[in-house]
Amino acid sequence: MRAWDTTLAHPITSLPFRLRLFYTACISAMLVPSLSLINTSLATLTVPLGSDPASWPPLFNAPFSATSVAEFWTRWHLMYRRTFGRMAHLPWLFASKHLSRREANFVRIAVIFFVSAVSHLVHIGWMPVDDRHPHRIDWPMAFCFMAQPFGIVFEKALVLPLTHPMPAPLRGLVRRVWVWGFMLWTGGYFCDGWVRRGMCDRDGGGVDDILIRRLNWGPWNSYIKWGQTQA
Repeated sequence: MRAWDTTLAHPITSLPFRLRLFYTACISAMLVPSLSLINTSLATLTVPLGSDPASWPPLFNAPFSATSVAEFWTRWHLMYRRTFGRMAHLPWLFASKHLSRREANFVRIAVIFFVSAVSHLVHIGWMPVDDRHPHRIDWPMAFCFMAQPFGIVFEKALVLPLTHPMPAPLRGLVRRVWVWGFMLWTGGYFCDGWVRRGMCDRDGGGVDDILIRRLNWGPWNSYIKWGQTQA
């Protein structure tokens, strides 16, 4: 496991290009099973008690198979998508009375990602600030979310029309390259905030705290070493 310098403002996006893409992909892929595990665990506990299994659909619907940024987010985290979408309804309703339909839809998308950005900043805002983690506000993470509406507009204006005449296999390939490229680029800034807040520290901590890290490098490592010396 890589030992990160969490004092850097951009521990991921300051890396060489190939390493930036590699670690962004690794951290992003880690989030899917981590978040799904929570949902699955809750469903396992509540369904035997009488909860309707239909109330616990999968959080993710194959987001990495998306052929557009907009489609990616319709497949990503069902709970967040519904919640943020409903919170954006009133702003969209107000904008639709004063703007064109296209402009009102952009307002809705922008509000959704603004609320998402704020919620993520608040979510990790409780993490302690110390000499190892000196950053108080994770602006790179906010940039990741606020770039999404512009990516959706760009693909609707250029990517989708330009790739539409292509044969279906080539069209799907080009669009997936676009989605992966855009998401890895913007996702790197999300990972900047994730790493510098200690979520990937060797000694554990953060939202993705796991047993293996605590045993190998964290506070439980002393017990492992004691057992090895006794043997």
